[in-house]
Amino acid sequence: MSITTLDLPRALRPLSAAVAVFTLVVPAVLAQTYRIETILGDFDPLEEVALAEAWTDWPSAVAADSEGSIYFAERGTNRIRRVDTFGVVSTIAGNGLLGFSGDGGPATLASLGQPQAIAVDGQGVVYIADTDNYRIRKVDRSGMIVTIAGSGEWGWGGDGGPATNAEFSAVYGLAADKAGNVYVADTWNDTIRKIDLAGNIARVVGTGEEGSRGDGGPAVEARLDKPRGVVVDAFGNIYVADSDNHSIRRIDLGGIISTVAGTGERGFNGDGGPAVEAALAEPQGVAVDSTGGILIADTRNRRVRRVGPDGLITTVAGRGTPYGGPVSGPGIEVALSSPRSLAIGLDGGLYIADSFRDLVFRLDPTGTMDAFVGWGRREPDSPGDVAVDGNGIVYVADIRNHQVLTVDKSGQVSNYAGTGEGGYSGDGGPAAGAKLFYPGGVDVDRFGNVYIADTSNLRVRRVAANGTIETIAGTGESGSSGDGGPATSATFGLPAALAVDAVGQVYVADTRNHRIRKIDSEGIITTIAGTGEPGDSGDGGPATEANVEWPEAVAVDGIGQVYFTSARANRIRMIDLTGTITTIAGGRESGFSGDGGPALSAQFDRPSGVAVGIDGSIYVGDTWNHTVRRIDSEGIISTIAGNGHLGYDGEGSPATEFQLSLPSQVAVDHYGSVYVVDAWEHRIRRLTPEDPPPLITSVLNGASFSGSLAPSAVAVLEGTELAPGHAAAPALPRSSALPTSLQGTSVIVADSNWERHLASLFMVSPNEIRFQVPEGAAEGLARVIVQRSGVESERLAIQLTAVAPGLFSANGDGRGVAAAAAVRIARDGTQTPMDVARYEPSLGRYFAVPLDLGSFSDRVYVRLHGTGIRGASGATLATIRGNPVRVESSGPSPGVHGVDEVVVGPLPRALSRRESDVVVIVDGQASNAVTISVK
Repeated sequence: MSITTLDLPRALRPLSAAVAVFTLVVPAVLAQTYRIETILGDFDPLEEVALAEAWTDWPSAVAADSEGSIYFAERGTNRIRRVDTFGVVSTIAGNGLLGFSGDGGPATLASLGQPQAIAVDGQGVVYIADTDNYRIRKVDRSGMIVTIAGSGEWGWGGDGGPATNAEFSAVYGLAADKAGNVYVADTWNDTIRKIDLAGNIARVVGTGEEGSRGDGGPAVEARLDKPRGVVVDAFGNIYVADSDNHSIRRIDLGGIISTVAGTGERGFNGDGGPAVEAALAEPQGVAVDSTGGILIADTRNRRVRRVGPDGLITTVAGRGTPYGGPVSGPGIEVALSSPRSLAIGLDGGLYIADSFRDLVFRLDPTGTMDAFVGWGRREPDSPGDVAVDGNGIVYVADIRNHQVLTVDKSGQVSNYAGTGEGGYSGDGGPAAGAKLFYPGGVDVDRFGNVYIADTSNLRVRRVAANGTIETIAGTGESGSSGDGGPATSATFGLPAALAVDAVGQVYVADTRNHRIRKIDSEGIITTIAGTGEPGDSGDGGPATEANVEWPEAVAVDGIGQVYFTSARANRIRMIDLTGTITTIAGGRESGFSGDGGPALSAQFDRPSGVAVGIDGSIYVGDTWNHTVRRIDSEGIISTIAGNGHLGYDGEGSPATEFQLSLPSQVAVDHYGSVYVVDAWEHRIRRLTPEDPPPLITSVLNGASFSGSLAPSAVAVLEGTELAPGHAAAPALPRSSALPTSLQGTSVIVADSNWERHLASLFMVSPNEIRFQVPEGAAEGLARVIVQRSGVESERLAIQLTAVAPGLFSANGDGRGVAAAAAVRIARDGTQTPMDVARYEPSLGRYFAVPLDLGSFSDRVYVRLHGTGIRGASGATLATIRGNPVRVESSGPSPGVHGVDEVVVGPLPRALSRRESDVVVIVDGQASNAVTISVK
């Protein structure tokens, strides 16, 4: 029998044109993701850089080998680095992560625990005081690392046995003699211990009790007090920086101890006289030159001193002040902040690890000193603030280098303002030739003028677009005066940060005065928030009557509302256009909570930075939580960077999977990229908004909405970020292939043989894709992947079977009235088409149309549309109200890819005046039930 007029029902015609008409409940869209990258700072812990580009983070120790290389330990990055004879700086140990790992493997993959001392023996083997891990580790010439001493437990014990079983307190000094013995300054145990060639450990200096006695007697019976530096000279004499005894002591070849410098009293005096009559202050490093001269890191006096063979002491480096002045010139004119370790190089130069200045200096035999490592212009010493202009130029306040740097789009770093020497000078001339003093804040207006919080000069300065610098606020005197008058006559407590609005008004976080102050376009200064007393009161009232507490950052939005961080109160506060102050995020209690909810309910931990995007989003450097957080225009907070752990472990996307180290100030450009001062890592990081990867939440049968799927069947994939918008395949004849990509989105089915098949697509949208399971996909466990613009989703597992019968419903939910067509055939062969469903626009749904079965001689057939049926190995069965009904035909529909049809009938007259469930059964698998109605 030929049934020719059963066209596709109206409910399925849109599918044939690849237009989605089915309404689904979908999950919420994923939060914005960001990619993190470094734009200024150490790009790769293992990167080799030229000496002129290198920097160092808290160099705690320095050593030299017999081939001319210099080594330094970085407590701040948990690495050991080497400067070879070609001036190339590389990492030889430490992956940059704090911890303990890696023994038996490459040293560059190992984790260290704030190494505080290093030594190199005559064979080029490097010894590391892995201080926080209570171990001594060795890196051989092949670059492999092992532990040679220390059980990893804090304590005191193990002398006379294997060094690997010994316990240490805190190791701050190491030395190696010509024979290969290693000497350990076990600082808090007040001893010097020796690891011999057999790997055994023994105490050689000190009883283990703190004190200062013992001179003239056996060293093992003497008392030390927090020994730090240790060195062995060419003859085998041992020198110890007996730090808290403020002296240098020597142990001769007979094991007798004596004092060679220092009176035992802390102070500074004695230059030009006998060293034993001079006062030292916590010396922490010691070295011996080729003439027998003893070099002393006189740490708290901020000097290096030398005891000549005649026993007389002189200062050879350091002027006694911690900062300021040149980093090169006569040694006694260069400032040292915290000289902790010394080494004599093959070239005769003295290398000095100055921890607080993050520099390694070199003092040549003529007395001239230069910054050897750490003055590279590619790296900021102590970045304080960041800003970005409309051309993408990034400005960085480099606090301890007394400069403002710029980074252009190509990554080129330049000095924009400041000579590098602390001071105050240069107004009216080029900014690069001016002196700044610990500049803490920077911002740029839309005309290209750059504003600098010249913090320790207690001034605000402006650099015009032509590069000329001038002071626009502050006398240089400490105070809180001047409101209502010219800003140049005002005094500040500590102008730590600033921001400039669209009309050139400057807002200053006057931190120690607990105020926010404004310099208007006429140069008049006023207080706009704060009484001068610390606190966080006053919300809902005038900002000038509120107490604000240590504001550390300030920002202004496009309409002139001012935002600032009250770090110690763990709040972000806002001053609106009426001058009213409110808290918009956080509260007094520190912590981390609130993501996904209102920012007012969130917790912060010392938030130090704030910025506002052009869309009104607020970005916060949540400093002690090591994260950057975003408050959207609805007041909902989320974390956009940082996993909450202190450190650096790379970069990429998503930014929330990578570590930050005390992120402080933030800035945002017109494109929504966020710039972050990653303070402890001396980096500027950029967060670039990225479309989140596609996320698949389910793959279902396109008719039944069950998990039953088969090759060639129609499927519906639900998720988020699946496509950038809505798109549908054009209406095509059945003989034409459907597209496999729409709007850059594709669906891949990796079958049980791991063959990848591109699926044919009916339509795509951000939350739903309709596709045809590839005909050639093998049965069994398969994985579905969405690929959008080259970015792949996580794989979702599905099970493919030969058949997966499902019947389409008119409302697209797998239930209720069938997506079907009907025909009544009279005795004479006349065919009358009938609707099975009718669409009600006012309700937006399909409803059943009762079928008229006609006279007893008429026959009514229903063409059901489904999917997953065509692969049947046996006959297709059907039931209506649980009773078998004849199946006239079954197979692929001629109208739509992936759609099958089952023609059932004639309908039994017992169905009259009721709705009935219809089910098809294929190879023993039953479809979902849909309904038809009969008059």
